[in-house]
Amino acid sequence: MKKWVALWSLSLVLVGCSQNSNNDETKISQTSSSIEASQSATNQSSTKETSEQRSTTSKENTEKGFGESTLSKEMFYQTGVLQNINQQFLNWASDRAKVGGMAVTSEFFDHGAAGRGDWFAITPDGLAMAQDLENPGYDFFPLHVVGGVTFYYSINGTLGATNEHQQSSFAAGFSEVADTTKPIVKYILCDNGMIYELKSDVSLSTGFNEASDEGTIPRSQINVKEFSYSEDTDAISELQRILSIVNK
Repeated sequence: MKKWVALWSLSLVLVGCSQNSNNDETKISQTSSSIEASQSATNQSSTKETSEQRSTTSKENTEKGFGESTLSKEMFYQTGVLQNINQQFLNWASDRAKVGGMAVTSEFFDHGAAGRGDWFAITPDGLAMAQDLENPGYDFFPLHVVGGVTFYYSINGTLGATNEHQQSSFAAGFSEVADTTKPIVKYILCDNGMIYELKSDVSLSTGFNEASDEGTIPRSQINVKEFSYSEDTDAISELQRILSIVNK
């Protein structure tokens, strides 16, 4: 199952990390495809993922158990549970980022002044609630974000887990800590045991959208940025391991 979506993946299954002294490129994709190569391939082809392809992919993941929540609503709202999930995943991701010459942070989403609607991400399996303001609320969304991380190349040479972005303002995003000529990739961890990823820019709000003050989500309000299936099977396995322990 190597559809064009996989070409956008910056999966941290580090099958080979080689650096060139001239361009400092690092191969960190499970499919051994660089972002530059995927961009080139995409530009050369006008083919877009069809509804049939999306349906097939969604069906395959549902059959693997990715279509249903593996974290109960009660546990989702229990104090400290989501922080625990994200910290465990960040600890795991830290070593993988180091091998790839990257930094990784648990900061993947934030926004400035906004309305009263819930924030969400778009995935191939439906909308995933990223911030609950009870408008339209937990039960409206088929998926719920239980954590996330952002991988980037630090201009400070930082490797692995870091909080160096905390010294920057929301408006600056990752622009003060990341090499913007190289990939910035967000992972969102969802309660169906699946990871979705997005090739992002420096903004913390990229990939996330807000419902209206009335709790409605008209198409016009949905950002064109959509998360895709991650091909990082090791990361998915780790998330499922964490969820299986947390939800006991």
